[in-house]
Amino acid sequence: MTDNIARALALKAQNQSSEGSTKVNKQIESLKEELAEKQPAGNYLTEETDPTVPEWAKQTSKPTYTASEIGALSEDTVIPSRTSELTNDSHYATESQLLSISYSNGVLKLSKGVNS
Repeated sequence: MTDNIARALALKAQNQSSEGSTKVNKQIESLKEELAEKQPAGNYLTEETDPTVPEWAKQTSKPTYTASEIGALSEDTVIPSRTSELTNDSHYATESQLLSISYSNGVLKLSKGVNS
């Protein structure tokens, strides 16, 4: 009896799978028909006709420039990712030079080690 139930369930699942597949195929065909009405095959814009687009932009190969020609950094330029990698050539106060700042009665006071 258990075998009969298993067979019946397997047949039912197979039929549902087949019906589902048929339904999906019908939906795909329906979408293809709808899309065909929207844009007929082969009727695509193939040439740029906008008069405001410069001729060089319409070419298949675009111009190339070196970094120096356009004022950019060269490819081998190292860009620091931390302030500790920078050189303090302007002699700004560093953490070790400045211990505290206080403000009282309109007076700003820096204490210990600020070089002018």
